[in-house]
Amino acid sequence: MRRINSEFRTRYISEEGHKLTNRDYFGYVEMDDFACYVLADSLDGELEINSAKLVVESVIRSFVEGPSMKKGKLKHYINLAHKELLKQRGGMHLKASVVLVVSDYRNIRFFYAGNSRFYLVRNARILVKTTDQSLTENLLREERITLDQAAAHEARNNLYSYLGERGQPEISGSKKIRLEDGDSFALFYQRCMGKLR
Repeated sequence: MRRINSEFRTRYISEEGHKLTNRDYFGYVEMDDFACYVLADSLDGELEINSAKLVVESVIRSFVEGPSMKKGKLKHYINLAHKELLKQRGGMHLKASVVLVVSDYRNIRFFYAGNSRFYLVRNARILVKTTDQSLTENLLREERITLDQAAAHEARNNLYSYLGERGQPEISGSKKIRLEDGDSFALFYQRCMGKLR
């Protein structure tokens, strides 16, 4: 299917939050045969460089140069963004969480690292959602804390994987998911957790 034959609608909402500058960044490109949506959140405190913006621009640039839904390519694009953060460092420790969604207007596929999230909603129900790569998520999965406790847990931002880490980030993802009329998907980052119910 081509873009001209589909009814994709894209919306972006961002709030200031408690910091002086907004540290999340969203970008997308909708081409004839593919679409790519990327959301990143800066996890560092650097004021001069927005690591989320670097990540999103890197992933979009890589995707435009070689649009694909192949698992290996999409992971490679995220790894290139990771390497770009490491290169840009210049004494700074740049870190970011990222979620990437790609579609051929019939199917979607997502990949992520950190606590940026993806939800697929069908018939007013969450069909698919990511899980944070965090200590709190592990405690929740092991049933050592409740969902309400997780929202305010002191380690909720203690990630075991993200872009900019010294090792190789753990990039999780999905198989192709067939879209149906009326499906919606959302990309957002962890700080929204307490607001979503």
